[in-house]
Amino acid sequence: MENRQDLYELVELCRKNDRTAQRIIFDRFKRAMFAICKRYAKSIPEAEDNLIEGFTKVFTNIETYDGYGSFESWVKKIIINTCTTTYNRELKHNTVERLDELREEEVNVEAATAYSKEDLYAALNALSFRQRFVFNMIVIDGYSYAEVASLLGVSVDVVRTVLHRTKLNLRKCLLK
Repeated sequence: MENRQDLYELVELCRKNDRTAQRIIFDRFKRAMFAICKRYAKSIPEAEDNLIEGFTKVFTNIETYDGYGSFESWVKKIIINTCTTTYNRELKHNTVERLDELREEEVNVEAATAYSKEDLYAALNALSFRQRFVFNMIVIDGYSYAEVASLLGVSVDVVRTVLHRTKLNLRKCLLK
């Protein structure tokens, strides 16, 4: 990597909206930042979007970089914040479900007795850890949505959504 003075000069050029300097900085840091984006994203296209959005923020806000500390650390912080914003945006979008839709899921007692204990255990073990945790806490152990939300550090709506999806996954698994 080039020395700190060269990087400082590139940053100064970026502050003047120099596209060539922006391209050099992007090329210098894109591999490391893309690796971070892949860790936080559900897919490669989402990681690519986060990378581009993150670097857009870097160049839009480059005047706030004060020169103290590592420029790479500053860029990394912006990239991670971009990934976190994407996650939170998707979380909000995915968890906004109407309560009456969740209540439509009535337990069919006849269907529950139609499966063996082994079938039920196999279906539960096919769930993700988070889904199993929420299902066991609420359905098996009788915890409230609020208690589970507090334990997981999430909102009650997230817990409701996880339980809703868990029930759907259980149903799919048992119908196979």
